[in-house]
Amino acid sequence: MTQEEEKQFVLLLSIAELGGHASKKAVLDRIESCRYLRLEAHALDTMDSRSEPRWRNDLAFTRHHLVLADYMSGLVRNRWEITKAGITRLDELTRLAANSQMEIATKRALDAARLYCSSKTTTP
Repeated sequence: MTQEEEKQFVLLLSIAELGGHASKKAVLDRIESCRYLRLEAHALDTMDSRSEPRWRNDLAFTRHHLVLADYMSGLVRNRWEITKAGITRLDELTRLAANSQMEIATKRALDAARLYCSSKTTTP
């Protein structure tokens, strides 16, 4: 699993857990509060060009890539929304994560994804 896939994994998971859509701040706050990523010291540094930590800006770029791949909707500003294809992608990434050594995503994220994926398959 690449680091980019790990970032996609935690983004899609967090949005799904928040009901399928939320603001950028809500999604990134959830990732941080749930400790879904291992954040190194340099990732916590505030960027010179933006008043936000580097990891938050980095995940905004990952979100853009997910929009381009139709895993997220980009129709409404500051509304981070997972698509049906994104739910399928989350399932794929969960299976991949279960069989991979993750570098930046945590076991806590994998456990949450397994719980989310199993609950949505048992709900009518």
